[in-house]
Amino acid sequence: MPVRADLGGELPKGFRLVRVWLDPKEIAIVGAKSSVRNIREVVTDRIDLSRLHETSVLESSVALGYPHVWRKDPDAGPIRVNVEIEGQPEGAAAQGG
Repeated sequence: MPVRADLGGELPKGFRLVRVWLDPKEIAIVGAKSSVRNIREVVTDRIDLSRLHETSVLESSVALGYPHVWRKDPDAGPIRVNVEIEGQPEGAAAQGG
């Protein structure tokens, strides 16, 4: 099942999002067939971009959205969300010199 990062907020001024990638990018889920067949993707917990000031690797669980669905491997670690950003805070270049 594909995993999608749930990104919220906006990066601070002066920064831009380069890319986001997940590890793993897919997970196996099990559960009631009536629920599993309705799921097209699972999402991470919300990641607040407004709190990021550098490229970051965040750990997250996934929200499956159904009570009778769970990860096939319950001992699997968290999803690692790699958020690559670039730039610097607005006004930083003027202050540096």
